[in-house]
Amino acid sequence: MEKKVIGVYMTKKDLSTNCSETTTHCTPHMMMLPDELILGIFSFLSIKDIASATAACKKFYRIGNDSSLWKVVTLQSCELKDKFLSGIGSRKPRGLELLSCDGKKISNRGLRELFKNLKQSLEYLNISKCSGDNLTGDTIMLHASTYCKHLNKVVIPWSSTTDNGLSSLSYGLKRLAHLNISGNSAITDEAFKVLLEQHAHNLKVLEVAGCFSLSSESFGQMAEKSTPNNLRKLNIGLCKVAEDTINSLCGKLPSLRHLDMHGIKSVTDLCIQTVTQQCKNIHTLVLSHCVSLSDQALFQMSENLPLLRNLNISGCCKVTDDGVSSITSALPCLQTLDISSTGVTHISVTAIAQFGLQWLTSLKLSFCHNVTNECLYSLLTSCPSLELLHLYGCRRIQFESLLKIR
Repeated sequence: MEKKVIGVYMTKKDLSTNCSETTTHCTPHMMMLPDELILGIFSFLSIKDIASATAACKKFYRIGNDSSLWKVVTLQSCELKDKFLSGIGSRKPRGLELLSCDGKKISNRGLRELFKNLKQSLEYLNISKCSGDNLTGDTIMLHASTYCKHLNKVVIPWSSTTDNGLSSLSYGLKRLAHLNISGNSAITDEAFKVLLEQHAHNLKVLEVAGCFSLSSESFGQMAEKSTPNNLRKLNIGLCKVAEDTINSLCGKLPSLRHLDMHGIKSVTDLCIQTVTQQCKNIHTLVLSHCVSLSDQALFQMSENLPLLRNLNISGCCKVTDDGVSSITSALPCLQTLDISSTGVTHISVTAIAQFGLQWLTSLKLSFCHNVTNECLYSLLTSCPSLELLHLYGCRRIQFESLLKIR
C-alpha cells in the first residue's frame, strides 16, 4: 500500500530496507532526499511507524530521533507493554496521548517508571477510552500527580476517575489550566471543592459534562472562587445546575468564549437572556436538547452575541423558523449551525441561503420537516464555504439529483 506525502511515494519496503547510511543498496529516491524533507515526511507518520522506520537504517535512525517528532506522542488503538512505555519515557515528550489503547499488559511498576521518566518534561496528558486495570483514571492521576508537577493540561474523560484521583491531581500539580473529567460520575462535591480551592484561579478550560454526582452547590462555589477574565471554556452539559446558579456563574465569567450546557433542563429563555447579556464574547454555544428553549432565546443571541460563530440547538423542539431567521440575519459570520430535530422547515434553509452566510462550513438539518431540493439548491449556491451538510431523516429530498450540484 502506497502513501503519497509531499510528492514522494513511500512503501513499506522503503521503510524497512536493511541498509546503512552510506550503502548503495538503499532505495535511491529516499536516500537522496535531504534530511529536512525526510523529517517532514516523518512528521506525517504515527509514532509507531516512526519507531519502525528508525530500525531501517542509520540515516532513518538519526532523523527519526529528532526531538521535534517527539514533542507530543500519540498512541491510538495500540497494545501497550512496559518496554514500549519505557521507550516513550526516554524521549521526554511534552505531551502524551493514549487513545483507545489496550493496557492489560501494563504493570503498575511500568506505569510508575513512565511518569518518573517524564518528571521534568510532561505538560499535557490525554488518556481516553483505554482498557486495563492500570489505565484507569485514579491510577493515572496518582502517578502523574506524584511525579509530573508541571502538568497543566489533563484530559481523562470517561475513565472511572473517583474523588481519590481528582484530589491527588489537585494537590499534586502546581498550575492546572485545562481539565476535562467529563463522564466521571463518581466524582462528588468534596473532590470538586478541593479542585476549586487549589486551581480555580488558574483554570482556563473546565469540562465536567456528565458528572452526575456534582450538585448545583458545587457550581455555586465555582462562581465564588472563579477569577474574572480567566475561564475561556466551560462544559457543564447534563449536570444538575439550577438556573440562578448558571446566572451567577456566568456573571463571574465575562471573558467566556465557549459554553456548553447541553441537556440541562433548567436552561430557559430567561436564563439565556441573562447569560448572553453577561458573556458577550461567546463564540461557541451548545444548547442541544435544552427542551425549554424557544425563539425568544435566539432573539437574545442575535441581539447580544455579535461574536457567535458556532451554535448547536439540536433537539430544541420549540425553536421555529422565526428564531433561525433572526440568527442568520444578525450573525453573518456563523461558521457551524446545528438545528436538527427542531421545529424549523424549508423556510429556515431559504433564509440561510438568502442571507448568504459566506463563512458557513457546517449545517445540520437532520429530521427537519419539509426541507426540499429547491431550497437546498439555493443553499449550496449561496454558501460557498459549506463542507458538511447533514440531512438524515429529511424524507422529501431526492439525493441523486442533489449530488449533481457539486
